[in-house]
Amino acid sequence: MTDTRLQLEKLDQQILKLLVERVQLCVEARIRDEGLDSREVETEIISMWIEESVDLGLDEVIVEKIANMTVRLCREEDE
Repeated sequence: MTDTRLQLEKLDQQILKLLVERVQLCVEARIRDEGLDSREVETEIISMWIEESVDLGLDEVIVEKIANMTVRLCREEDE
C-alpha cells in the first residue's frame, strides 16, 4: 500500500470517528432537549457547510449533499 493511500485511509477513519462523535453529541443534545434537532437549526448547519465549502474551494453542491446526509445521520440515530 502506498504512503498516499495510507494517509487517505487514516483521514477516512478520522472522518468516520468524527461522524460517530457528532451523532453522539446529537443524541446527548436531544436527551437534554437543547432544540438542536429542529429543521431551522438543521438548515442553519447546512448553510454553514455550504458557505465554508465556498471559502475552502470545494464543490458546494457536493458539500451540500454531504451536509444533508450528516444531518440525516444524526436525525435517524434517535429514531
